[in-house]
Amino acid sequence: MSRNSVVKEVLLLEDKITAEIQDDMIVTITKDGNPLSRFSDDIWDYSATSRSAKTINFRSKLESLIDSNSSKESILKAVVFLKTFALNWLHATGSCSMSKFYGDINAVSYLVTYCINKNISFNKIFSEPDSTVLLIESLNSEKQIGLLLGKIQRFADTSSTLTNNPFWTNLRPSTEFFNKLKQVRKTYPETTNQTQTLLIPSRIYQSVLKLTIDDLEEFVRNIETLKYVFQMRTLARDEAL
Repeated sequence: MSRNSVVKEVLLLEDKITAEIQDDMIVTITKDGNPLSRFSDDIWDYSATSRSAKTINFRSKLESLIDSNSSKESILKAVVFLKTFALNWLHATGSCSMSKFYGDINAVSYLVTYCINKNISFNKIFSEPDSTVLLIESLNSEKQIGLLLGKIQRFADTSSTLTNNPFWTNLRPSTEFFNKLKQVRKTYPETTNQTQTLLIPSRIYQSVLKLTIDDLEEFVRNIETLKYVFQMRTLARDEAL
């Protein structure tokens, strides 16, 4: 939950996230280590680690954008999904600052709201090509749109990389979504040519790096076979000539 560091970070209290999260699961604690917020709460209190934004109100992030004809049941399911996404995102990144965590939840809330308004399954937040339309239409700042689109890009990359995780596997992005997102991000860039930032969560980066290392190790194990194949190709080419 907290540790002695220059920047206070939001950490996951549980090492593992189960497929079915219990309502009484403790998500935040006080500075003394006592339970503060539980999964069932719509507002999570991070005052023990945050000096600025101290709470995240999941319900309010959705209700301000949801169509008036949405049922209470659909809103409840949306809030539960958003909170579940939040825990799994913390698990994927390891930890993050409160300001970054707040911005991440803000970004994905637009996609979740789009699914509610269109009566689409939440598992399709990265499948519908137009799921970012609500975000773009709701914000006036092009810089803010670019930053949130960048966050959504990292969410989608996560669901493509963590293939052994059931939660992220269910959110696998579609090719149409990736193509549309790439196109939209050209209109609303996250950074300028003067300022480039590397914001890849460490666990995601490690997963990609591990796959690369595994491929290289496979190459090294078969190097002699590969040399033989290319030698035979060279001989065959010379004989043909």
